[in-house]
Amino acid sequence: MAYEEHDWVDDELITAERLNAMEDGTGAGVNPVAATVAAVSAADATATASTDVVAPAEFSAAAALANETKAKLNSLIANLKAAGIVASE
Repeated sequence: MAYEEHDWVDDELITAERLNAMEDGTGAGVNPVAATVAAVSAADATATASTDVVAPAEFSAAAALANETKAKLNSLIANLKAAGIVASE
């Protein structure tokens, strides 16, 4: 179910239903980031011994995913700041 914005008015009763709808809508905006984090977590990270070597292509793929994730997180933070949800520095 897609999030539907609610236009609040003065003296309106805040209900659990409205708060839950906001949380559901906020969570939907985070899901793309969560999917990226899940993709990183699902990656084969079993090479832990000091003798293990990561192939350049694997390193490049991990770096690209990290940069993509960083860009998405920075965008999310900027949007939260613009919406007044997170304080700007």
